[in-house]
Amino acid sequence: MSHPSAVDSLEDYVEENLSRLLDQTTALEGLERRQKNVHVQMDYVKEGCSRIAQSLALQLHEYREGVKVAGRLQNARNILGDAMRCEELMDQFDKRRDLVKRSEIICEVRL
Repeated sequence: MSHPSAVDSLEDYVEENLSRLLDQTTALEGLERRQKNVHVQMDYVKEGCSRIAQSLALQLHEYREGVKVAGRLQNARNILGDAMRCEELMDQFDKRRDLVKRSEIICEVRL
C-alpha cells in the first residue's frame, strides 16, 4: 500500500516543480550548445597553434643552418685574411735584406 503513495508523491513533486525542471533542461541544453561551440573554437585554436609551431620549427632550423653557414664563411674569411697577410709578409721578406727585420717577418709568419 505504500507503493501508490510513493508514486503519488513523485507525481506531486514533478507537477509542483515541472516549470523549474523545464527551465533547468533548457539551461542545460544551452550550456551543451555553448560547450560544443567552445570545443569547436578550441580545436581551431589548437590547429592554429600547431601551424605556428611548425612554422617556428622550420624557421629555427633555417636560422641554425644560416648560423652554420655564417660560421663557415667567417672561418674562410679569417683564412683568406691570414693568407693575404702571409703573402704580404713574403713580399716584404723578399725585399728586405736586414736580418733582424727578416727574423721578425719569419716569426710573424709562424704565428
